[in-house]
Amino acid sequence: TAAHIHNAPAGVNGPVVEGLSIDNSAYTVAGEIELDAAGVAAFEAGELYINVHTAAHPSGELRGQIVPPTGGSEED
Repeated sequence: TAAHIHNAPAGVNGPVVEGLSIDNSAYTVAGEIELDAAGVAAFEAGELYINVHTAAHPSGELRGQIVPPTGGSEED
């Protein structure tokens, strides 16, 4: 029914950072997400997650932490 990016460490519920839209059964972010300094720190600490809500589980059926890349550079 919906999907969002939230801010919280694994195992903890947190506030919505950005909503995701669905198109052809794929959830996407419309445009870009601009994070403030606290959002960047949360991303770098692995404290952002995606939560997918369904009619059967309105508080969230699937959840996955967003893991920042390790090593390399932004161009990798």
